[in-house]
Amino acid sequence: MRLEVAILSGMQINGYYSIASQEPFSADSESKIITYNADYEPVDPKIGDKFSFFLDSEDLSTIFDYAFEKELNNEKIVEMAIFYAVHDAYPEWTNSR
Repeated sequence: MRLEVAILSGMQINGYYSIASQEPFSADSESKIITYNADYEPVDPKIGDKFSFFLDSEDLSTIFDYAFEKELNNEKIVEMAIFYAVHDAYPEWTNSR
């Protein structure tokens, strides 16, 4: 699935998950959602060498909370998540809203 779809799908997932994606990260990067069992072990541990860790549900939850508070559209949510994954910081425009 595309990274954009994986990020936005996270709004519907309960419990802990993470996203793995191909670098460089972009909305169109091939990605996978990784779900975990009660012991926090991946349900399907076969991720593949071509994927890198993107973000986990805790990071995305913080982004979603901000997005809902500021009424951001899906495009801005995806942009913010990718920027955070790459730079470990939020985009400058989040400070001006």
